[in-house]
Amino acid sequence: MPSFGDIDHGFYNIHPVFYRKFCEANAYQIADFQFVDNFANRNWYCQEQLKEEFNFDSLPIKLADMGDYRTLRKKVYENYIRNSASIETKLYQEKHGNTIEDYCFVALKKLKDAPFIVPTQYGDRIPSKWENMRQLVLQRARSAKREVRQLLLGR
Repeated sequence: MPSFGDIDHGFYNIHPVFYRKFCEANAYQIADFQFVDNFANRNWYCQEQLKEEFNFDSLPIKLADMGDYRTLRKKVYENYIRNSASIETKLYQEKHGNTIEDYCFVALKKLKDAPFIVPTQYGDRIPSKWENMRQLVLQRARSAKREVRQLLLGR
């Protein structure tokens, strides 16, 4: 599934956190996980070099990286920037017109039969930054409502 950088490829990019939260909510485990960075360029390289096999262990993002969201995010961003600046990427972009896309290939194993639960990233709580934003929006809406009321009443 597209996970980073492949804009307008379907409606969604599925981020690695989804797979982890899906498994937690629905009694699955991740049997295999491959985060293939710079997918199109790697694909062209393998085709041009007539490589039939690819060493997935050489990929920079690993299943173990999913244990800490901040570390994973930083690693993916830094890797994306490194790929953007690489000579190889620029050559393949000029030659084939592709962009930098990162894909997740994931195999899941169902551990027990249970009803499906829609996973949520934050559980039942709203992250504080979103709650703060919500409070700010509500405060500004109340303030705007008062101003409109005062204008309508001529005060």
